[in-house]
Amino acid sequence: MRRSSFFARGTTSAVAAILVAGFTPNPVSVIGATDVQRIQATEPSPAPQTTPAVPSVSTEPTAALATEPERPLTPEEQKAVDARQHFDRVLVDAAVLLTDFQNYKRGRTKTPVSMSAFRNLEIELNAIADADPSNDQARDMAKQMQMAQFEILGPSVAVAAVASRQLYADKMSQSLKDQEVRAVVSGRGARVVRFMSRQMTRDMGQKLLDSAKIADQARELQFERVVFTNGRRSWTYNVESGRYR
Repeated sequence: MRRSSFFARGTTSAVAAILVAGFTPNPVSVIGATDVQRIQATEPSPAPQTTPAVPSVSTEPTAALATEPERPLTPEEQKAVDARQHFDRVLVDAAVLLTDFQNYKRGRTKTPVSMSAFRNLEIELNAIADADPSNDQARDMAKQMQMAQFEILGPSVAVAAVASRQLYADKMSQSLKDQEVRAVVSGRGARVVRFMSRQMTRDMGQKLLDSAKIADQARELQFERVVFTNGRRSWTYNVESGRYR
């Protein structure tokens, strides 16, 4: 008994000495087996490692898409396709020709445009419009080809028209020489013809209009007015309205 008490006191003294020295015992070393099992039961178990699923790839060959074979065009359909392609080509040629003409007029190029090219395209476009009356685009472009020709011929036509009016006045002066009537042209573009005589009266002018068919000739030569005068008084026939006063 004395040895046991001594051993117990010695053990207690040794533990106290260790605590005083600053030593902290490991908690696990003093936890019982039951506590260890309880801790292990409450700790979350790590998630199992999973391998991502790999999509399955079919080894069977992909079936080709079924395509329906194109139906051959009927003769009427092929004719319509050919006509449309021809019209498209002519339309492009006409547009290019108009552009070249505008560039020439504005001085961007020194190469004049052939009038025969406009004329050929006008004939071709009119033929297309005649074959297809609903093709207003062909008819409109044909008119543009015609207007371009008038514009090219403008100066030449004006000169020729003035010459024709002057020639008419000379011929009338010769034919009315016995009546002492002389015809001359005046005004801008020589669009006024004057019949002059000292004996001229209103009735005489009216008779000349009818007998010499002056009114018809004046319209054909694009005169604007026909004047009859004796130097003191004048009577005018307006070609556009057909009035004589």
